[in-house]
Amino acid sequence: MNKQATIIALLVGFIAIISINTTTYKVRDLETIEYSLSDNVKEELQKGLKEYQKEHKNVKLAQENFYVNLSKCDGEVTAMISYFLPCNDCPMQKLMESTNRFIKVSNRLMLPVIFDVDINHSRFFAIDGIRIRPAQKGYAITVDGNNEITFKGFIE
Repeated sequence: MNKQATIIALLVGFIAIISINTTTYKVRDLETIEYSLSDNVKEELQKGLKEYQKEHKNVKLAQENFYVNLSKCDGEVTAMISYFLPCNDCPMQKLMESTNRFIKVSNRLMLPVIFDVDINHSRFFAIDGIRIRPAQKGYAITVDGNNEITFKGFIE
């Protein structure tokens, strides 16, 4: 009987530890992560948004319609502002609503941040076991390790 009580106590303790860790992990997930940009990159992103609106006259600048895709390669960082059409059951909208990462582009505008891995591995883009990768295009700015802009313009 003593052996069974010890096993049960260990199991209860193990479950309690898992529950505490899971709760702590969920609380951390809810904290907002804000990425900062240098002033020259913020200014260029704001110019990019204006260019985007010139190209697409019926697109209204709203936080819920734009996002920033961040990527890093060979010491350079690329921030691409993209637009998605909102709809009730769209995977991209679900992904935007689920993120806790943001970039402050201006005093009035905070955009959600996603990474390629979010799209590549998100359950929102899997249908019946098949992964769907949406085409992305937008206004991109690439900066080198010295924070100098090496590229700016529209890409697909």
